[in-house]
Amino acid sequence: MFCSNYPMVNRQQNIAASAPSCVPKPASERPPSFVWLRKLLRRLDPPIPKRMEADTEVAMRAHLTARFGFLGAVFGIAYVVFYMAIGHTWGALIVLVCSSAFAASPFVLRRVQRVETVGHLGGVNK
Repeated sequence: MFCSNYPMVNRQQNIAASAPSCVPKPASERPPSFVWLRKLLRRLDPPIPKRMEADTEVAMRAHLTARFGFLGAVFGIAYVVFYMAIGHTWGALIVLVCSSAFAASPFVLRRVQRVETVGHLGGVNK
């Protein structure tokens, strides 16, 4: 974590001993910058099944997979527009098919309720 109040350290001093404790400020003390962006991102966050929210590890992986699918679809559409603008129809078609697989990942996640299956759909799992 980056600390803005990190002290200047002399070369003879022990760096670890002089490091300040980096504790994040509570939400009430933080400046309200980008609050609108955080609210927008929370609304755009694809929902995951309730059963997955019980386990923290599974919930984290489910959220990451669903978000990755959403972002893959959004950026895929941008690439399709670009490919169509330069007249590369086959490239646009290939990107459109792959982007639709990414866009389907939150829906498949709710249907099968397994992160591994959805991860293999997008090719992002180990």
